[in-house]
Amino acid sequence: MAALDFTFKIKADFLGVLAHPARLRLLEALKLGGKTVGALSSEVQLSQPATSKHLSLLRQAGILASEQSGKTVVYSVANPAIFPVLRSINAVLLEQMRRAERDLRSLALGK
Repeated sequence: MAALDFTFKIKADFLGVLAHPARLRLLEALKLGGKTVGALSSEVQLSQPATSKHLSLLRQAGILASEQSGKTVVYSVANPAIFPVLRSINAVLLEQMRRAERDLRSLALGK
């Protein structure tokens, strides 16, 4: 595999980890600071096993960090630079929605 292909694979794998609604909700829930699995599970309304699975995938990808204190594990965002990336995605989607709305309005008006 060429170096460039490998770079694209790494990027695609990273983005693939983010490509799940529950994981995006978990990231949003961790925006203001670390939380336990139980707190996150309750906040995002997922079972604890499902929450743990998603948190583990985010941690393995280096997106989250975890700290254990006794039996309690607190998850936090490893690098807050992820949030501008997510905001950029939101901006792109918002512009697409605006464009679609303009196109639909034009169709409705018969232009």
